[in-house]
Amino acid sequence: MTSTNPRAAGGWGGRLILSPGRLLSIGPGGAAEQHAHHATQLVVGLRAEVKLEVDGRRLRRRATMVRSNVPHAFEAGDNGIALILLDANQTAARQMPDSYHATELRPIIDGLGAPSVEWSSTQLAEWLTEMLARLGAEPRPRVLSGATRRALDYVEGELERVPRLDVAAERAALSPSRLSHLFRLEVGLPFRRFVLWARLKRAAELAAGGATITECAVAAGFSDGAHFSRTFRGHFGLPPSVVLPLIELDPLGWPTS
Repeated sequence: MTSTNPRAAGGWGGRLILSPGRLLSIGPGGAAEQHAHHATQLVVGLRAEVKLEVDGRRLRRRATMVRSNVPHAFEAGDNGIALILLDANQTAARQMPDSYHATELRPIIDGLGAPSVEWSSTQLAEWLTEMLARLGAEPRPRVLSGATRRALDYVEGELERVPRLDVAAERAALSPSRLSHLFRLEVGLPFRRFVLWARLKRAAELAAGGATITECAVAAGFSDGAHFSRTFRGHFGLPPSVVLPLIELDPLGWPTS
């Protein structure tokens, strides 16, 4: 699903890699007017500084973080850029210190190297994992317990309806509280947040096969296309019609049953 339109939607384009609670965009620079979204955002200029407006301040940063729901704008010019959106409920987002907000993070990630749109999706996923590790986010466990695997099986088969924690816990032979703790530990997201990202994954897979936004929405468990679009905009600040056709799935990030 590599994009053939590298300048779609104000800098979104080039490559978009989706994994649970994370979306990495890498490609030509662009601009975004002031907006806010649920995700914590990392902005990395691949060749030069990016102009930002955060907390009413005009800044230049080579790499920085913007906390969840904070209004911000940026202008990358002709600079290549990497944008990482992290679900604010994800372990990785919660592990990064608040002091990183709007500060220069280049000294922390210096030496990591700049990713390229020519890299494979696996290489881009590995770069993102290493970058987050340098910022204090511990990697998710590679090996899943049998209980978590059974819960994932249940979620995958129930996406068109409403996956429930109590039913998943019954399938996993655990109490709901124990499964909730184990799920966050091994998957990196609370159960209900993972369900949302799994639905976005299902929608991206269907969009790649030519499905309409409404078809994607219904098959992924949203009530209708409008509900899906509101949810999508709330997380990414862009409509699904722009982002979905560009998405590739992280080959390492999605837990399998």
